[in-house]
Amino acid sequence: AEGVNIHHIKVLGRGTIAQIDHVRINDKDYAVKTLSPRLVWAMKSDAGLARGALLLAKCWGKISETDLDALSRDIEKIIQETDLSIELQNTRRQTDIFNKPSTDGGYHLEFYREVNMKECFTVPVKFKVPRVYPDLSSTNSLVMEIIDGFSLDRNEEINNMLLSWKPDWNDNKPFTPPQIAMFTYSVKSLVMEVYLEAARENEFINADFQLGNFMMKLEENKVVVYCIDHGHCISVRSPSPTAKSLHYALIKTLVNFFHSRCRIAEDIARDAVGSGDVSMNPLALIEELAGHEQQDGKAEAIHVTLKSKEAVRIRELTYSPLSYNDIQHIESTIENYEILGKNFIPSVDDDIEWCKSTRSVEEVCHKLYDWLKSDWVQSERSGNERAFPCKDDFVNRLIPTLFKVAFELKEFDKLDFETQFERSGIPFDDFVHGMGLSFPGGDLALVRLTLLVEEFNYARLKLAFG
Repeated sequence: AEGVNIHHIKVLGRGTIAQIDHVRINDKDYAVKTLSPRLVWAMKSDAGLARGALLLAKCWGKISETDLDALSRDIEKIIQETDLSIELQNTRRQTDIFNKPSTDGGYHLEFYREVNMKECFTVPVKFKVPRVYPDLSSTNSLVMEIIDGFSLDRNEEINNMLLSWKPDWNDNKPFTPPQIAMFTYSVKSLVMEVYLEAARENEFINADFQLGNFMMKLEENKVVVYCIDHGHCISVRSPSPTAKSLHYALIKTLVNFFHSRCRIAEDIARDAVGSGDVSMNPLALIEELAGHEQQDGKAEAIHVTLKSKEAVRIRELTYSPLSYNDIQHIESTIENYEILGKNFIPSVDDDIEWCKSTRSVEEVCHKLYDWLKSDWVQSERSGNERAFPCKDDFVNRLIPTLFKVAFELKEFDKLDFETQFERSGIPFDDFVHGMGLSFPGGDLALVRLTLLVEEFNYARLKLAFG
């Protein structure tokens, strides 16, 4: 532009779709992030193909409308990384987040000068986010302050930087190799602690958690850690994946319960009419079974309690909501996310205990209803706002829906564990989507984040223990 003096100094780094350069604008140094137009075009083209594949999967019954909504949002989140104005907004929000603990005195490391741990020093550590310049930035360029430091994945540069550092509390002496190893391990441990703490407190997190996105700068007697690259941030207010796993297990076992009752009811009805062709609808069959007195022990076998020979309402039929395998599956999911911490992923221990007792169909449906009320959102694809149904109406509509699934899937009990989840979950998703609700999504981003945190933790521990 006229009157603006721009001078390129050097390339600072390259990523998958972006490059960061040291640029001098009107005699002031900046870090400028720019996008490759060719790669941006390729990403958007691939996103279009992915959306098309999702629509085909929906048409073939492989995913539900809710899955389509959630996965489409995940794709859109990835595409947002090609708009640097969104990264600018995320960076400013992260600045506000990390300024809070910093103004309260910041953090510190407990550093032992000797391996024998006789002398301990408290080293101040401040977490910051690079300043951004909105007036100089656009959708395809982000102008930030330049940082005189190195990212935590640059081991050689970090080591050399620490070798030349002579803080007062170390008697103005350079670090020894063992001190460097201990100090670097402590910094990375604190980064992980602060990162997850900020996410839990502010319900907002950079989903691209890796050593390369944290830069360390040394000042006279303290350490400054800069959190960078905020293109892919997510809200952590999204529902707990462990709660989702538990409630979909409840749906699966409810369908399985209905399936076994339908099969027994068919036998009873077939015996009653003396015909091999039973055309009763599933609800009629189950009412037949519920109101039928003991016949060859079948009514007793399914734990149906009869009161004065009156038909028992379907809602009052009781069963065990979760099997041993279901609980094992949920506990496996909990282990997968355990590294993020219980404050990040709320505990479902009380829910699991609740499911270990015998429950009525109505109680399980009520639990599903409460989950929908707390975790699901208005669907962006529903077209219009719809009033959330009352609890009784929800149960009255859900039972026939799941009975239909149970009745039509003749071999449901012979399907493998994961296929049962799929065959019962998709109809439930479509049923809920029909009420104008959608699961908030974020699953893929959270799975990716969990893997990145595990990788970060592994790198940290490898540094300490080899």
